[in-house]
Amino acid sequence: MNPKLVVSALVVCFVMSLASGCGPAKRPTVKTAKISGTVKLKGQALAGATVNFLAADYAGVATTDAAGHYELDAQPGENTIYITKYEGVGPDFDETMTVESDMPGGGPKQLVPKEYSEASSSTLRFTVPDEGSEAADFDLK
Repeated sequence: MNPKLVVSALVVCFVMSLASGCGPAKRPTVKTAKISGTVKLKGQALAGATVNFLAADYAGVATTDAAGHYELDAQPGENTIYITKYEGVGPDFDETMTVESDMPGGGPKQLVPKEYSEASSSTLRFTVPDEGSEAADFDLK
């Protein structure tokens, strides 16, 4: 038997076995609902803030407009909300790099109090109804 033919056949089998596992996987779908509301900080609209809704299987994210209004999709049921807004950052700001050691000069200043701005410790909760809501308003103190 020709050794080149055997090696070629093995390579083809190997490539085919890799390719068969690389196709598009069927992702589970999560039911979502439209949510909108307004974010205020000390009674004033909070423009340019990032609003995050975290549920068991879905995370919805939106940025507030000049009036503090946002719209997003969220998973029905209990959601933890955290809201961030940084002072003195440009359009290329990467919010994932907010650890002091990652940013020169200690990083940007978080304008939202810690009890609302950290995913792991936020006290904000909202129960998203199956039909959605236009009243997911937050007035942060």
